[in-house]
Amino acid sequence: MTRGRRVGLAAAIALALFVAYEVISSFVAFTDDAYVQSDLVALAPQVTGRIIAVHVADNQDVAEGDLLASIDPVPFQLALDQRRADLAEARAQIASDQHRIASARDALAAASSAADFASENEKRLTTLASAQDVSRVALDQASDTLRRANAARDAAQESVAATEATLSMHQASHARANSALALAEWQLARTKLVAPTSGTVTSLSLRVGDTAQADVPLIGIVDARAWRIVANFKESYIRGFAVGSTAWVSLDSDPWHLRRAKVTGIARGISREPVPNRLLNYVAPTTDWIRLKRRFPVTLTLVDPPETLYGCRRQGGRAAMSGAATRAISALRRELLEIDLAGPRGHHCSRVALAVTLAVIVALVLRVDAPWWAAISAFVSTQVTAPSSLRRGALRIVGTAIGAAAGLLLSPWLIEDQVALSLALFIASSIGVLGLQVSRHGYAWLLGAVTADMVLLATLDDPTSALSVACNRTAEVTIGTLAAILVSHLLSPREDHAPPRPRAPGWSDLLGAQWASTQHAMRAGLGVMLVPLAWSWLQLPSFSQAAITVAAVMAVPAISDDDAANREKIAARGTHRILGCLIGGLAGLAVLIASFENFLPWLAALAIGVWVGAHVQASARDIGYVGTQGAVVFIMTMVQGSGPPSSIIPGIERLAGITGGLLIVEIVAILLTPSARSAETR
Repeated sequence: MTRGRRVGLAAAIALALFVAYEVISSFVAFTDDAYVQSDLVALAPQVTGRIIAVHVADNQDVAEGDLLASIDPVPFQLALDQRRADLAEARAQIASDQHRIASARDALAAASSAADFASENEKRLTTLASAQDVSRVALDQASDTLRRANAARDAAQESVAATEATLSMHQASHARANSALALAEWQLARTKLVAPTSGTVTSLSLRVGDTAQADVPLIGIVDARAWRIVANFKESYIRGFAVGSTAWVSLDSDPWHLRRAKVTGIARGISREPVPNRLLNYVAPTTDWIRLKRRFPVTLTLVDPPETLYGCRRQGGRAAMSGAATRAISALRRELLEIDLAGPRGHHCSRVALAVTLAVIVALVLRVDAPWWAAISAFVSTQVTAPSSLRRGALRIVGTAIGAAAGLLLSPWLIEDQVALSLALFIASSIGVLGLQVSRHGYAWLLGAVTADMVLLATLDDPTSALSVACNRTAEVTIGTLAAILVSHLLSPREDHAPPRPRAPGWSDLLGAQWASTQHAMRAGLGVMLVPLAWSWLQLPSFSQAAITVAAVMAVPAISDDDAANREKIAARGTHRILGCLIGGLAGLAVLIASFENFLPWLAALAIGVWVGAHVQASARDIGYVGTQGAVVFIMTMVQGSGPPSSIIPGIERLAGITGGLLIVEIVAILLTPSARSAETR
């Protein structure tokens, strides 16, 4: 090849490479001006005091709710005791004022009676004096008596007004003392510094003996949920970018592995100068001594983050359960200290206890197979207002009836085929949990799936029991629900002031925008499907409770694309379920020790336990599910047959089934944590 041809070929290759570069750069944008970034959460105490314990070390991973440090609680406990004494004094003063008002009103009544008598006597003597039947001296004495009586009445009226004013003043003092007590309780609770988010403690210099100042940061936590990649692209590149588009990232910590990411944000402006406390990002126009075109930050989120980057996030399941248990126990203690029989919440709890009592009596009179199901249905169907009770009760009855019918129709074809039975459980449970997520009648979908699962699982023990289980469950649920509706109709408020429920997304686009809900429902279905296999292999009792536990724990609303957040919700729900079951079982055991043999004391004990469960269920501290499960297990322990219970075995069996169900949930969550391939489809 001649020299001219070689030069021409080289020029052609260079031109082709240049054209290829320009063409490719029109479709593909590349930058190495990028970095991984998270948020630093600066934790500051809300009270001032001496640090008495530091529970974490530098660079330690923590989960949300973990205890980090403790401030000396003694001064705050003393202040709390003082506020309680002030409140008790204010209450005693109000009681004394009320007694004084009663005495003053009695004195006013006596003075008014004396004044009225003196007035009548003076009028009578005036008439007689005009006829000269009495002396002038007697008339003057009657007039003087009337004046003294009127003066005494006026004084009594002023005394009543003064004591009432004193009562108003002391009532205001009582309100101030109550507010001061609430503030003291809040300050005492703030002596425990807990992690506001999951992450890693960084640059920890806090030591025992240091003085913590209110609103002065003490501990820094690198947020494990906020990791993101910020990549700076030239303006000519970002014109084709869109939020949600795909990007491929190579990290220096793992350079030979391309990871998929999603564009989550595109900056619309940058600062031209490095101004402190700027509201716009500043991107330096030079790098490696080369001046570049202006670049704009683009935020990316990894679809499948590496363990080294998101370690805390991957380990959040067990930590979330531990933190959820700690928070639930603390909130439960505060709820029990705030029991109030007279407020709206106390009235609602009384209605719930009345509905459960009525359902138990009717179920025992009708001799149904499992009267505790009627009691449980009454408990969960009694809502704050009559319309909401009617709506929930209707969904419960309809869902139970349809689920019982479906299970009964399917049972003849599934009795002798355990594989087909497992597939039916998978389909029914998946549809039920998915219906809870996407349908405005989600409660009916979930109840239908649970009832169908119960009917089908009952055939494993007794193939001929499908009809009786379906009919009995429908009858028991109907009895309890109607009792709840009747009590709510007679006693509950008619106005429904609850905020409107968010509109259900419906059954469309299940493989697109709602793919996260579909995946979650299939995991729940898989968990229920594994129940008969695990129980037949381990020969354990009460496997139907394990299936219900899987469906109930996985029935977490508002499933999102954040798998870590979803797992934390499931872990918290499972923790609340097992905690409620333990509390309900222990309460039932305590009642059994009392050995109630008469019907009325047993019924009263049942009503009291249900009242407390309803009180916790109505909590605003996100522990309502603890109250629900505690009351359910308490009811199952107390209501075992046609009278007072003689054994706690049903409660123990339910607890064993629930524990097994929670283990299955955890196994399914571990095995089906989305991998890179599954995450890329979202």
